[in-house]
Amino acid sequence: MGECSRKRISNIKTDKRIINDFMLKEKILILGSYGRGNAGDDAFLFSALKLFNNYSLVINSANDDLLPKEIVDKVITISTDGAGDFFKKIILFFQIRYVVYCGGDLFVELHGEKFPRISLWKMLIVNIICKIFNKKVFYLGVGAGDISGFSLFLARISAKLSDFIVTRDSHTIRLLKVKKMLELPDLAINLFETNKTNKKNLKQTIYIGISLLYFLPDPEINFPLVVEEFQSLFAFFDNKDVKFIIIPFFISKHTKHDDLWVSKKLINNSKYKNVEVFNSNKLEDILTLLPQLSLMIGTRLHANILAVLSGIPTLGISYRPKVKSFFTQNKLDEFCINIDEIEKLVPKISMIIDSYPEIEELFLSAQKDLISQKVKYDSIVKKFFN
Repeated sequence: MGECSRKRISNIKTDKRIINDFMLKEKILILGSYGRGNAGDDAFLFSALKLFNNYSLVINSANDDLLPKEIVDKVITISTDGAGDFFKKIILFFQIRYVVYCGGDLFVELHGEKFPRISLWKMLIVNIICKIFNKKVFYLGVGAGDISGFSLFLARISAKLSDFIVTRDSHTIRLLKVKKMLELPDLAINLFETNKTNKKNLKQTIYIGISLLYFLPDPEINFPLVVEEFQSLFAFFDNKDVKFIIIPFFISKHTKHDDLWVSKKLINNSKYKNVEVFNSNKLEDILTLLPQLSLMIGTRLHANILAVLSGIPTLGISYRPKVKSFFTQNKLDEFCINIDEIEKLVPKISMIIDSYPEIEELFLSAQKDLISQKVKYDSIVKKFFN
């Protein structure tokens, strides 16, 4: 028996407090890509805990050790991969009433995988089983990628089997063509209570965060080009009061190309002393760091979202439509560049620094608008979950 299985069985036997609490409350199964060492996905889980604080939560997890401790202490976990926890899944399935897909681009093909439609098939099968056994299915804060043909067909069936969908972009509404849909900002807005951001004084050292991922379109070609432009950025601001902090949102031993690997490539053979790597991918640590930054540069969507929610100007690098869509929805189009125009990186950053007070006001306004909409998520929960 594998080590992971022993841990799960041990948790079931010993954590009586969670199980007793679970039996007394209404049950909700939260589905997504969890336990994989990604701070963006952890943001969805913390949001779910806030939204469903009066419910008992079951979540799927690839590896409980990669979940935030605060999450593990408050939920029941089931294995994501394969037939792990089979009997536990059956028992819990008949105890839950609601199935909720929480956050992220779920209606997508997994490019680079042997079976790119596997997640679409899994979602469809789960939704069919839920309908057979009269379970309610919801999507909260989800999106769709650029899918077409048979993949789009599978996605639309899954969407039509749901009871309601809250999407984070208009692209998904146009693609899925389901009547029971509402567009709201990213689920992560539920993590922020008020805007307490202090305005920056750029006469002091300017701290710029960087969140870069490897899996860009055609990464073998595009990733080296992106690295080259970032190193040009480091060179441009060398010997100035500018410090760059590379923030690894995704850390995993199960893939070579996680964000730590990316960080090493960025600073490889670098002669510049104005670059360092942040030593954590815990969401709590990242949220503590963000208000100390003057600016964020992000390919990862949640680096941009969390920066804006923290009142920090951010430059997005759009490698998929979801990144551009976020900036367009918040009337910040000029602060997003496409991956194929990465040569604009240095002049864009220079422009933001030169016009910082005015640009900061734009992002503080966007922050306020986004956080004000969190009440709409509360209304959705009150309307559909009782």
